[in-house]
Amino acid sequence: TILIDCDLRNPSVRGQFNIPLEEDSLGIVDVVTGNCNLEDALLRLKRSGLYVLPGTVPVENASELMVSKQMTDLIEALKELFDYVIIDVPPVGVVADALEIREGVEGVLFVVRQDYIKVNKIKESISSFGGSRINILGCVFNMASGVFGSKGYGRYGYGNYGYGEYGIF
Repeated sequence: TILIDCDLRNPSVRGQFNIPLEEDSLGIVDVVTGNCNLEDALLRLKRSGLYVLPGTVPVENASELMVSKQMTDLIEALKELFDYVIIDVPPVGVVADALEIREGVEGVLFVVRQDYIKVNKIKESISSFGGSRINILGCVFNMASGVFGSKGYGRYGYGNYGYGEYGIF
């Protein structure tokens, strides 16, 4: 399985997995623009075995990169290399970037933050994928408090699950 940070305006996957951003860090934009090979930017998390193609710094030409032939070719190549390709994109409805790659994916899993967005906006976001061959796989209810007992989801965090270590394969 590989996770790709395609939120090119606000890359966050690196931070979620505590992967440091150093001056010479490489990421998806470097691969798409031809500044490095895929192997140079790909990281493997030691404990989980998950591969990550992280972002580095925000870019202004995100929409151009998302619709580029190089991005399409990259995603197709990753589909050949991995059983599952998970693409983290910006919120649907905020920018069009998520919709730009809809023809290259097989399914969409919406992540919805509790008490952050109104139901009609969620419905609009789902409708924006209408007419395409994409399967709506479902929804993840994120940052929910009080749903799973009085302690809430936030008590558990992500740090306890071993995502903090990475290494190049």
